[in-house]
Amino acid sequence: MRRVVKPGGWVVALAEPDYGGRIDYPDQLSALGWKQASALSAQGADTNAGRKLAGWLAETGLKGIQTGLLGGQWGHASFRGRPRK
Repeated sequence: MRRVVKPGGWVVALAEPDYGGRIDYPDQLSALGWKQASALSAQGADTNAGRKLAGWLAETGLKGIQTGLLGGQWGHASFRGRPRK
């Protein structure tokens, strides 16, 4: 990517997973989450790629690297429209 991006251009990488920071809710889903991460690891995936991405890009010589975290918001349809007490 560094080789082909023009000076002042952008390299964008999205949705790199970081299963090390994963939070499963409800707690009963934790075992399933760990099984998923284990299966991905067994196939050669780096399940902590998200936290390593900025370092990997910096090693190429890219400048001005910015990273962030995209959070999820979860809800349940039956909670919508009910007044809070």
